[in-house]
Formats: sequence, C-alpha cells, structure tokens
Amino acid sequence: MIQIDILDVKIENVYSSFGGKGNVMKLEKQITNEELLELTKKAFENNEVAEFLCGEKGYACPISHFVPANVPTDFSRIIDFGVYKLYEETKNEKIVAKFEEAILYLLDCDPAKNWIAFMVCWNQIRNEKRHEAPLNSLIKS
Repeated sequence: MIQIDILDVKIENVYSSFGGKGNVMKLEKQITNEELLELTKKAFENNEVAEFLCGEKGYACPISHFVPANVPTDFSRIIDFGVYKLYEETKNEKIVAKFEEAILYLLDCDPAKNWIAFMVCWNQIRNEKRHEAPLNSLIKS
C-alpha cells in the first residue's frame, strides 16, 4: 500500500535491513542549510555528535526524495553544510576531535552504526582528495 501526502510518502509492509517489516521509508520535508547548521551546533555543544551522524535524537537530516535510497540521514549534507560550516565559522579544533571520536565510537557499535561510520569516512576522504574539505582529519598529507 502506498500512501501519498503533500509532505511525506509511506511505503508499508516492506522489509528493510534497518529494522525488519513495517513502515520502512518516510520521506520528510527537507531542512534548510541554516537549520542543519543549528542542528550541528546543538550536537557538538551537547556532545551528541555520534547521534547527529546517525540522524538520531532529533538530529534527522532527511535525504532528498529524488535520491532512490533508504538511509538514516543525508551524510553528504551533514558533513558539507553541518560539520564543515561549523568548523569554518569557528576554526575550533575541538570540532575535528569530536568528529573523529564520534566516528571511532560508531565503529565500536553494531553493524548499522559501522556502516554509518564508513559512509561518513567515505564522504570525508572524498572531500579531502578533492581538496574540498576545510579540515583534514582522516588522511594526512
């Protein structure tokens, strides 16, 4: 059964690797880059960076409904318009340390969180190789 509203889409009775049968996919209204930056600031201030990277505890950054994927959060946006923008505004090296700590924490969790850590690392390394990353935390020159 597919139910379509103006702001969201639900696909019911589908199996997912992220939690079994049920309401698997709900596409929500996109947040603005300004809202994402505020979420990023909140996560770093509250030492909830791992939760932010996972889209948990109210830190959801829904992926575009044009992307055919069922992922917990938009990894590319949270890095580019969240972590990078916060670092560019503050030049605070604690942001780099907390970012790395969150990734290491996720690697010590369940397989779904390991995958999230991989996706975050992949985005970071890609940006570093393209010289688009304002912080170079994962690969050293």
